[in-house]
Amino acid sequence: MTIVGVLVVEAIQAPMFQDLQCLAEFFALKVVDVELLLGSLASIIKVDQYSLVEVSHASLGDFLQDKQRSRNFYIDCGVLSADILRICLRNLSLGGRNCEGPFN
Repeated sequence: MTIVGVLVVEAIQAPMFQDLQCLAEFFALKVVDVELLLGSLASIIKVDQYSLVEVSHASLGDFLQDKQRSRNFYIDCGVLSADILRICLRNLSLGGRNCEGPFN
C-alpha cells in the first residue's frame, strides 16, 4: 500500500512519483514489478505509453484515508510518512537514486 499511498495521498504526492522508472527506483524494485502491481489496479491507476502514472479518480486519496469507508485498504498518513522516511534514509545510505525529487 505504500506505493499506492505515494500516488494518492495529496500531502505526499511528488512529481517523481508520476514516472514509473523513478517510482521503481525509489522503492528499489524492478519496473516490471511495479507495472505488475499497478496493472492489478488498472481501473483506478493508469500507466500511459510514456510510463507516466496517473490516478484515475481524484477522490481516491480521500477514500483511502477514511478508515470507515476504506476498511482493509485504509492508509494511515502517519504510518505512510514513516515508511517513506525509512525508504529515504535507506536510499540516502545507498547513495541516493537517479531520479530528482524531494526525497533524494
